[in-house]
Amino acid sequence: MSFFITNPELYAWVILPLLIFIARIGDVSMETIRVIYISRGIKYLAPIIAFFEIMIWLIAMEVVMSDLSNIANFFAFTFGFAMGTYVGLVIEEKLSIGMVILRIVTTEESNERDYLFSPVRKFRGLRASMQKEPGVT
Repeated sequence: MSFFITNPELYAWVILPLLIFIARIGDVSMETIRVIYISRGIKYLAPIIAFFEIMIWLIAMEVVMSDLSNIANFFAFTFGFAMGTYVGLVIEEKLSIGMVILRIVTTEESNERDYLFSPVRKFRGLRASMQKEPGVT
């Protein structure tokens, strides 16, 4: 068991890149969620997420920059970014905090429309009308 702890090659080429990869997944996922929170107007939670996101990024970047000859660190950093983007989108999908499109088509005015488009909610509307062509029933 001491082989895994004391072997510097294993640490430099496997364990450290794996930790960088996991850190990048975490910070990029947090970045994705933070940007969605900002776009949805949840401005009090975004700075807290940003603090931890940048702390993780700084630690991962310091490890990569401390050993520029280790190509495994570069690949772990870049693949972690790509996987973090995917994981962040999956988390956003599960939380359902992104954009929601709701289409309601009615033939007459209703009270529900007034409720949805009140100033408190962030709904946008589009009025449409259909006119019959002459001679078509």
